[in-house]
Amino acid sequence: MLRRWCVRYALGDDASDELCQRIWCELMARMRKFRYDPTGGFRKWLWRLFRSRAIDLLRQRRHSPVYLFEELPDELVLGLHGRMAEDDVEPDHAADSTALALLAVEVQAAVCRRVEADTWRSYWMIAIEDRPIREAADELGKTYTAIYTGYRRVDRMLRSEGQRRLSSMQAQPR
Repeated sequence: MLRRWCVRYALGDDASDELCQRIWCELMARMRKFRYDPTGGFRKWLWRLFRSRAIDLLRQRRHSPVYLFEELPDELVLGLHGRMAEDDVEPDHAADSTALALLAVEVQAAVCRRVEADTWRSYWMIAIEDRPIREAADELGKTYTAIYTGYRRVDRMLRSEGQRRLSSMQAQPR
């Protein structure tokens, strides 16, 4: 079951092994005190534990720098365009990853142009910098509700724009 859940999070073999080992070790310690609650269900409890530990692992493994798209180095954007052109002849996983990275930058730029600067900044603080909503609200001098509403709106816009562009990209012949 844990392995199936690892697939949901698109974890590679090494990350899956590490995560499963962490969970089994934690389960060993927790099972001594564990009292089964038939109303809650063991699987639900295990899923919450798994999800929490998977997020922890993914946060620990963040090695690549994160840029606001305005701060994205020109050589990276130009490099993405260049690699896409080279790989158009024979698409492979690297070319697909490069295309998706470029698509993500384009989607961010499109959505950012449609929202206020503070709304975009608050979204970035929460989604990318992993800061609490309350902290973003305090820093930007906005209410918790305004920041949360803006975050949800930008998230929906990014998903919608990304899906639209991805669909049109997949419809184009290679």
